Amino acid sequence: MFSWIFDTYGNMFVGEWMNHRVVKFDLQKDSCSNVPPTIQAVHSSILTDNHPTFSRTKLHPSNYYYEAIEVVVNNNSFYILTANSSADLYGHVYKHHFDRLTPMQNLIAWHGKCCNKDQFKFTLELLSNETYILVVTTYNPNVTGPFSITIFGSNQVHLKNISE
Repeated sequence: MFSWIFDTYGNMFVGEWMNHRVVKFDLQKDSCSNVPPTIQAVHSSILTDNHPTFSRTKLHPSNYYYEAIEVVVNNNSFYILTANSSADLYGHVYKHHFDRLTPMQNLIAWHGKCCNKDQFKFTLELLSNETYILVVTTYNPNVTGPFSITIFGSNQVHLKNISE
């Protein structure tokens, strides 16, 4: 189980109770201010009951349909990853590899129901020598529907559906 708090400086502390540790994420002031509004990639798809499923948590196992999208960038930079759908979306970003049986492994970011718009939005620094996996799923289990992903930045982005 995880819990998180913020200090007065904007740093985030995440408690990992099963591992008995606290991880600090430092605030990087103005680190995201230079992301241009230039669309670098768009991916559209439909989550169906033919898509693979996974359970986001072990405490409350449920089936969430998902699509795994490999994200590769040409240059190190900050990028904005946004989603649009009629369904409430939830997004996970993994570094290197995504294994649906261990969904917390390699997880670097997760988000859902952004800004009361029922979508997700990430601003992340992505490195050209790394592979990232964006897992698109829904906020509630067993939900299907169309979605689109738009990535903004100053450099080219390559997207590839790698779902099982």
